Amino acid sequence: MTSDSTTVRMEMPASTAFVRLARLSAAGLAADLGFSVEEVDDLRVAVDELFFYLVDDAAGGAIHIDFALLEDGITVEGRRPSSMKRTAESAEIDDLVREILAVTVDQWEVRADSEATSFRLEKRRRPLP
Repeated sequence: MTSDSTTVRMEMPASTAFVRLARLSAAGLAADLGFSVEEVDDLRVAVDELFFYLVDDAAGGAIHIDFALLEDGITVEGRRPSSMKRTAESAEIDDLVREILAVTVDQWEVRADSEATSFRLEKRRRPLP
């Protein structure tokens, strides 16, 4: 990879049936960036948790995911237009998921407003010894 970022964009139905596609895409891209097996697994877990945050099988619609490939890491942004009518309270992440994200990625955030429900995470590759 070059020092410039490259973005990979995906759109998929907002259904739990497609979480595997998002998870495998993140894992494959991270592996190409030289992430360790443990770092790839951490990213896969985080993408899995945050994809489920956007999903409501009954509501339909689409999820848009952008993977920004950086020289030393990856950012993943997921967005779902607000067909879900989430409020700030219903968009909260539960404590267990917060703990999982705290140990698997370097930074993360979620948002919900009248326009969209979204997440952003960042995972940096650890320097080699």
